[in-house]
Amino acid sequence: MNRKYWTKFYKNFDVKKPSSFAPFCLYYLKKYGCVLDVGCGNGRDTYFFSKNKIDSIGIDFANLPKKKPKAKFLQKDFKDFDFGFMPVYARFFIHTISYTEMLDFFVKCQSLVMVEFRNLGDKPVIYQKHERRFVDGLETMELLKTMGFEIIHFQLSQGLAKYKNEDPLICRIIARRKK
Repeated sequence: MNRKYWTKFYKNFDVKKPSSFAPFCLYYLKKYGCVLDVGCGNGRDTYFFSKNKIDSIGIDFANLPKKKPKAKFLQKDFKDFDFGFMPVYARFFIHTISYTEMLDFFVKCQSLVMVEFRNLGDKPVIYQKHERRFVDGLETMELLKTMGFEIIHFQLSQGLAKYKNEDPLICRIIARRKK
């Protein structure tokens, strides 16, 4: 991943409106009261969670958003951060890392994990130069099961993350580590 590219990229975005995935995940986070937002970018979803009384920590290797009440930000690579038993939220993150890094990411998730990513077969219209790896959602769901997760929600569809004239093929998975 290119730190300089992502730092410049996220400076151009408004943080006032969360992604459509954040409000969807809020229901699942209420019982935990906290969340770790991995690959938080400009922090818009981290801010959203904190505004909704969820203690939020956003980590990103490239960006360090401004601090807001209850939202904390750390400039760290996910590999260097202990997730502990916090629920983990990662929107548009696992398609930016290698398959091996994705395995390492899921191993670090010891509680609830909520991921949204571009699925295999997606055809980007905007930001075609992003470094991405299109991820097979069905394969990822099965992988999570073999890693000891219970699948709570699985959705593979367009219409989930529309942006301007783009309607990407998105996969959403929410899974809980079995005890």
